[in-house]
Amino acid sequence: MITVEVTDSDIAAAEFYRGCANCPVDRALQRVGIGAHVAHDRLTIQTLHGKATDLAGLEIPLPNKAKKFLKMFDHRRPVKPFSFELNID
Repeated sequence: MITVEVTDSDIAAAEFYRGCANCPVDRALQRVGIGAHVAHDRLTIQTLHGKATDLAGLEIPLPNKAKKFLKMFDHRRPVKPFSFELNID
C-alpha cells in the first residue's frame, strides 16, 4: 500500500488545462515514485521510481476522494490538500 499526499505546494504549482501531466495528483504521484497517466477516474502506471516496470499499462481506479478532488480542481473550485492510498504490489 502506498500513501499519496497531495500538498498545498502540489496545488499551487499545478497548471489548469495542461493535461494530466501537471495536475496536483500527478505531482504527488511523482513524489512517491509513480509515473502515471492520470484521468478523472483512474491512473495508468507508466514507470515506478523512474524505471520501466512490469506494471506498465496497469490501470488502477482512483479513490472517490481523488476523483472528487480532480473534478473540483478542473472546474477551478477551491481544493484542499488530502491523501489517499493505492494498492500497488
